[in-house]
Order: sequence, then structure tokens, then C-alpha cells
Amino acid sequence: MVAASDYAIAAESAVFSCGYVLISLTPDTGTSFLITRGASTKRAFELMSTGRRFSAMKAIRHSD
Repeated sequence: MVAASDYAIAAESAVFSCGYVLISLTPDTGTSFLITRGASTKRAFELMSTGRRFSAMKAIRHSD
């Protein structure tokens, strides 16, 4: 849902993940389209293919 928003607010303790891959599903609800709008294609692929968790601070540092 954060990927679809224009503006996001998160606590420093917030953790994000593209969890679809962790339960053997493909990205849904426009995730593959929306994540590439806020991150590079390479970073988006990494997030969607690994399901790795990342903090709000890391999301800020790696945003375009």
C-alpha cells in the first residue's frame, strides 16, 4: 500500500518487505509496476525476488 501512495510516513522502527515471494506467489496489486516508480529497476527486482526486509531509514537512503 505504501508503494501506491504519494506520500508516506513511517516510524523509525517500521520494517517493509515484498512478502509475496516468501509464500511462493508473484507480486500482485500493481506491486511490480509501483515499486519501479520509487526505486531503480535493479533495486525493485532485488526486493521482489528476495523478500528481504528493510527499515524505513534504508528505504529513505535508497530512494531515487
